[in-house]
Amino acid sequence: MKNVLSVFVTMPVGGAEIFWLNVLQKMDRARFNPITCCIADKGVIGERIESLGFEVIELHRMKGKGFDFGAVRDIRKIIIDKKIDILHLHLYHAGMYGRIAAMLLPRAVRPECVFQAQNVYSNVKPHRVMINRFLSRYTGAVIAVSDAVRKDVLKYDRIQPEKIFVIPNCIDFERMQIGLSREEARERLGLSKDGLLLGTVGRLVEAKGQSYLIEAVSHINKSGIPVRAALIGGGRLEGALRERARSIGVEDRIIFMGERHDIPILYRAMDIFVMPSLWEGAPLSLLDAMAAGVPSVVTSVGGMPEQLDNGSCGSIVPPGDSAALAGAISGLASDEQRMKEYSIKAAARAKEFYGSACVTRKVEEIYTGLYE
Repeated sequence: MKNVLSVFVTMPVGGAEIFWLNVLQKMDRARFNPITCCIADKGVIGERIESLGFEVIELHRMKGKGFDFGAVRDIRKIIIDKKIDILHLHLYHAGMYGRIAAMLLPRAVRPECVFQAQNVYSNVKPHRVMINRFLSRYTGAVIAVSDAVRKDVLKYDRIQPEKIFVIPNCIDFERMQIGLSREEARERLGLSKDGLLLGTVGRLVEAKGQSYLIEAVSHINKSGIPVRAALIGGGRLEGALRERARSIGVEDRIIFMGERHDIPILYRAMDIFVMPSLWEGAPLSLLDAMAAGVPSVVTSVGGMPEQLDNGSCGSIVPPGDSAALAGAISGLASDEQRMKEYSIKAAARAKEFYGSACVTRKVEEIYTGLYE
């Protein structure tokens, strides 16, 4: 059996964190013993993992600015004490601290390092690029969650191509299958049963582009189609987004729902899922929409076109263009046959390619390959 230490800084509700939660539950425990380490604190997902009976170690590090060598020391101690064979590192800071900890160990007890790259390089920071390039010599494999992420890892980190494996984010497909009608879901959520309801799920930050969805709602309403949009998630831009909705006269059409845990019900209430991102890796929220059979309109960034099979099971528009977004939404809403086709194709694709059991087997193959 191989001991696997998966390292995060913290574990809020996010793509990388949900990926690991789903993989953990499908992992072959006869072959792998998974342990999760949070450099700062557990976060919501860390607590959930612990509640499922998995070991979670909290280091309470990275509390101030600057490099925290104590985090390196603590990870190094865990590797030695737990006899770790595989170090699975998620996102930049965990990847940095974990690989430095491994680098400082004697070769005889140094674990194999797997670095998981979750996002494209939207904002290239030279010092991060140089650190990743240096640490690549201590990296046995890199998991990129989409081909777009793979291309950026090749371009900036200069990892050898044979070390990079594209493994998509994964979802709990069965969780999204609930026995409620759209009307019943809306009633539970206190939403009107009438009219077209758009939905988007994600942090209220610049990258997610919610301002363009708000503008698109204005365009659509002016065309005579009554539409509302539910923004699910919290973040620092909430105030600015509320002000934008007020300034263009659609504040009564935008529903700020905050962070939620009743995600399957929310998707069932939607008519169309919209992801107006300006940059992305491979968002889990789109995969959840696909699994729930919700037709989607997304922007052509990151791994989203790949997730939608380049438009065969969802509409794709350029980023940063609210008029194009509005046109795609209006066109889809008026085409019942295409709505149905997208729903069926998207659900089938989500189950076949993004189910957690299938993705976990691919991760295990990488682990095994490091020791062959």
